[in-house]
Amino acid sequence: MSDPIFDQQLDALLNTLEYPVEPIELIDRAEDLATDPDLLIMLRALPEQQYDSRTEIMSHLGEINSLPGEENVYN
Repeated sequence: MSDPIFDQQLDALLNTLEYPVEPIELIDRAEDLATDPDLLIMLRALPEQQYDSRTEIMSHLGEINSLPGEENVYN
């Protein structure tokens, strides 16, 4: 997640949410904002659970991004 535009879109998305949030709400909002397709792929890989904060979402996105090989749906 080192692309500045990617980071800006993620930041803008997370700032528009009311927490707690479910992944489907997060994805719907991202689609409404015409978010980058690569970011949508990452969001769709989030575990199905309720997220209580921006920090919690960022933590899970970091875990997804660090998975090796085929386990990493983003890379």
